[in-house]
Amino acid sequence: MDKDYLELKKWLEETKDEPLETMAGFFEARIDTYEEHMARWHGHYQWMAELLPASTESLLDIGCGSGLELDYIFNRFPNLQAVGVDISKKMLQ
Repeated sequence: MDKDYLELKKWLEETKDEPLETMAGFFEARIDTYEEHMARWHGHYQWMAELLPASTESLLDIGCGSGLELDYIFNRFPNLQAVGVDISKKMLQ
């Protein structure tokens, strides 16, 4: 068996009785390092902003996190009306 698989299997066994973490809790526990961790995707954020039609006037971003993608979108559409929704209040702050 693959070493990574065995380590995962061991970790799952060790933590099987621990309460599950909520999705919001997962992100809130990592808020301090989130943007640094997601920095590898900046090229993708730029690409996504360029995919939006030139006539875009409004946008709903579901799961916006801290708004990293929106930074690129607002650079292209400075007058855009946007609403960001996320399950983590800390991400929205």
